[in-house]
Amino acid sequence: VGIDACRFRIRQPPLGTGLRVVFQPGLLAAGMRRPVMIELYAIIKQTQHQSQQQQQQQAQSQGLYQLDQSIEIITETDIMHFPIRAKIASEEQFDIMFVNKDETAGMNKPIRLLAQKSPNTNDWFAGNTNENAANS
Repeated sequence: VGIDACRFRIRQPPLGTGLRVVFQPGLLAAGMRRPVMIELYAIIKQTQHQSQQQQQQQAQSQGLYQLDQSIEIITETDIMHFPIRAKIASEEQFDIMFVNKDETAGMNKPIRLLAQKSPNTNDWFAGNTNENAANS
């Protein structure tokens, strides 16, 4: 604690959220900055067994799903919570909302499409355990 360099760490969000924080750990002096990249693997999995209430909620949100998560940044003296909020659109809704020819489709410049498949091979969905067992 003081004017010398100190360490910080970032607690990774739970695996089921699809969020991953990429940063370089190490010493950081006061007034310096370190880039932090937040990766989101957004999944909208629709099943035929959706309840009527879920279908009504989806119709009200027009195919948009809300992500509301917090990332903890832990320093020697403080714990800071950095809120992450996103609206995740289904493929059909995304095409309706953003129609660009340059593959960016309405994304801001700091947002980049890294992959269309999850890097985590252990992804599973609570409502589709039978489907995942059949694919294994």
